[in-house]
Amino acid sequence: MPFGTLFTTTTHPYLFRTTRYLTETCLGATFRYFVKPDGFSGFSYLDEQIQNLYGLDRDQLLEDAHLVETIAHPEDRHILQNLLQQILTQTQPIDMEYRIITPEGQIKWTKVYAHPELQDNGDWIWNGTILDITERKQVQTILEDYNRTLEQDVSERTLELEMEIQERKRAEISAKRAELALRQANQKLESLATLDGLTQIANRRRFDEFLQHTWRMMMREGREMSVILCDVDYFKNYNDTYGHQAGDVCLQQVAMAMQQTVQRSGDLVARYGGEEFVIVLANTDAEGAARLAERIKRTIAALKIPHSTSDVSSYVTLSMGVCSMVPKLTVLPESLISCADKSLYLAKHYGRNCIVADLEGAQRLDLPFL
Repeated sequence: MPFGTLFTTTTHPYLFRTTRYLTETCLGATFRYFVKPDGFSGFSYLDEQIQNLYGLDRDQLLEDAHLVETIAHPEDRHILQNLLQQILTQTQPIDMEYRIITPEGQIKWTKVYAHPELQDNGDWIWNGTILDITERKQVQTILEDYNRTLEQDVSERTLELEMEIQERKRAEISAKRAELALRQANQKLESLATLDGLTQIANRRRFDEFLQHTWRMMMREGREMSVILCDVDYFKNYNDTYGHQAGDVCLQQVAMAMQQTVQRSGDLVARYGGEEFVIVLANTDAEGAARLAERIKRTIAALKIPHSTSDVSSYVTLSMGVCSMVPKLTVLPESLISCADKSLYLAKHYGRNCIVADLEGAQRLDLPFL
């Protein structure tokens, strides 16, 4: 067989695709909401993460979507009510923020992205993502509070120059507190700087750092590592058909599905660029990486994101390239990415919507992919 081993799914004919979010660490949940011509509406699908996000039972929400209104923050209840009303009456994508109070009394900021799809039977289906943006809001509040404090301190320090030594000491204490607040805010911003702004998974900068670190660690231990490079099939056609905002929601759902499937703390899911994603797996051979890629395909397939202009499916699909090797001092970590990129190229060459696992750099063996 040339270069790699072709890996196609036999458990599901279609692939789907999801994304934006994950670990600010941001908690998020995907959903599907239907509206019938007679006005009857409700959830037809809810991610299990909804219970962690809202603190409400997923099955109860599937039975009665208006339970969400019971946890709306009093000041934002009208926003949530407007959201539900817009879903019933409008056909434009939704991007909205509001606060909730969970049954445990925790106040959270949430953000909803959703776009509608008209079905042949006249139903409207809203595919969307609910995100927990509480940490982002907290950082924003810290910065706003600090800016107000800083302006006040500048005024106070001007007056303190004319005051007694005791007043100067008070100003020094105030300045140190302000400096500490700024340092903490900068540390938080540094953490946010490693996240992709759209999907809220690791960005390219974080990926580059993580790849170098994992490569050195696996080289010291003499263990194998793997990379999975993923590309959303015909994504330009998707954007041209459904619009860039719907494309953003789609990428958010894909990223979330990957993050939820890759569960080991020592692994990394990152946005590589555009519609490409990359997964770094420590202490993992090609067979293990390919099996993980298949689980990702099944997770995304369960979302059933329509893609009417794809040449391989009626739904969103992924092409994946897998490469594994034991790092060596004489080999650069970029060679692992190059190898995975070649496998991804072969996956596209074989018709897309498949996985190609290349074993270059490690021993070649026939993998029992099922």
